[in-house]
Amino acid sequence: MEGIKTEKHYVPDASAILAILLPDELHLPTSIKIVSLIDNVNNKFLAPHLLKYEVANGLRSALIQARIGKRVFNKLVKSFIVLPIAYRDVDLVKVSKISTENNLTVYDASYLYLSEVESAVLIAIDKDLKPFSSI
Repeated sequence: MEGIKTEKHYVPDASAILAILLPDELHLPTSIKIVSLIDNVNNKFLAPHLLKYEVANGLRSALIQARIGKRVFNKLVKSFIVLPIAYRDVDLVKVSKISTENNLTVYDASYLYLSEVESAVLIAIDKDLKPFSSI
């Protein structure tokens, strides 16, 4: 009989994903830890649809700041698209409530909401979400 594989669920925010995409952040200990979580096939990653736009915008900002060039920008967008992330809708009323109760942006509250309803581990480097993160 084969061992039972237990699936663990994670909700990464945009800061966590950018940390594993941007070349100048990839060597950081937190980034290495996130990459190892993604590489583990027993882990499942969930995110609000908002993640797509936040990551693309973060990559655009890195391009404008000359942290990356245009070719790297295009490569990183393509690398992001293929990450094994399942996108979920969020309840805007509940997200708004979490936002006001925790003094978070509605964007950040959407990650927190999803981690709570999916019983998933929140992965965030962002200073506002870091207190809720388990990484």
